[in-house]
Amino acid sequence: MFGTWYLPKDRALEIGIMDRGYPKGFWAQMATPFGGRGGRRRSFDRWIADSLVAVQLRLVRWRCARRIAAAARDPMQVQTRLLQRILRDNAKTNFGREHGFDQISSYAGFAQRVPVGDYEARRPYVEAEIERGEKALTAQPPIQYARTSGSTGKPKDVPITAAYRRALRRIHHAAVCYQHRSCPAAFEGAILAIVSPAREGELANGKPFGSASGIVAGATPELIQEKFVVPAPVLTISDSRLKYLTILRLAIARPDVSYLGSANSTTMLALIKLYREQQAALIDDVRRSGRASASASWPIRSAPRRSPACKRAALSRASRTCGRACASW
Repeated sequence: MFGTWYLPKDRALEIGIMDRGYPKGFWAQMATPFGGRGGRRRSFDRWIADSLVAVQLRLVRWRCARRIAAAARDPMQVQTRLLQRILRDNAKTNFGREHGFDQISSYAGFAQRVPVGDYEARRPYVEAEIERGEKALTAQPPIQYARTSGSTGKPKDVPITAAYRRALRRIHHAAVCYQHRSCPAAFEGAILAIVSPAREGELANGKPFGSASGIVAGATPELIQEKFVVPAPVLTISDSRLKYLTILRLAIARPDVSYLGSANSTTMLALIKLYREQQAALIDDVRRSGRASASASWPIRSAPRRSPACKRAALSRASRTCGRACASW
C-alpha cells in the first residue's frame, strides 16, 4: 500500500504500470479520479464545467419538452398565432404596408399577398435599413446581421433582431439537449466546436455582421467554453487553410475529445483532406510538444502537456492508413 515500497532513485525501473505518469502519492491518487493532473484549480474547474453541462442540458431539455408537447397538441393553431404576431408587429414597415399585412387574417391570405421570393427581392429593404435607418423589413431594429459567403454573387446580410436571435439560440439549445439525451457520453469530454466568427466587420449603420453559427454559439456560458478545444481567436483566422491546420493541431493533441460539431458538413471533409495531406507534420509537431521544425510555418507555439500529447501522437501514427505525408507546410 501507500508508503510501503520505494522506487530506486539511481535508475529508471519498469514496474508494469501502463501510465507511467500516473501519480504515486497518496493524496494525488485520491484526487486523480475527480479530474486531470494539471493542478487542483484546473481539475476543479473541469469538474464544475462537466457537471454544469449535464445539469444545464437536462434542465433546458425539460423546459423544451414541455413547450414542444404543448405545441404538438395543436400545431396549426400555434403556427397561426405566430404568423398573426409577425404580421401585427411588422404591419407598419415598408414591406408590411406594401403587402397589406393589416388586412391578412389567415395563412391563405398571407400566401396570396406575399409571393415566394429570393433574397434579391428583399435586398432593397435590407439596404434601406442599413443605409437610411428605415423600418423597411422589420419593425424591431436589427442588432446585427448574419452574412452568407456570397459564393453566388454579392454577400447577403440577413437582419437579426433581438427576438430572432433569442429564437435561434432557443432552437440551438433544444437540438443540443436532445443530442445529450441520446448520447450523454458525447458531452463528458472536450468539445471540438467549429463555427465562423459572430463578428466579422461592421456595416454602414455601425452594426456588426458575422455568421449565424457564431451568433448562436455566442450564448454559450464562459465556464462551458472551457471545454472547447478551439479558442475563439483561432476561428477568426482569415486564411482558411491556416485556420484548419491550427484546428487540427489543437484537436489531435487532445485524447479526450468526445463531441465534434460544425455548422457545415463540408468543414469536416476539408479537415479530413487536410489531415491526410499534412498528417506526418502534424503528428511530428505534437510529438515535439509545439516546437515546430525550422521549415514549418506554424502559428501555435504552446501545446498540451508532453505526456498526453506524445500518447496522442503515437495513436495517430499507429492509425495512419492512407494519404501522402508531406514534409513541410
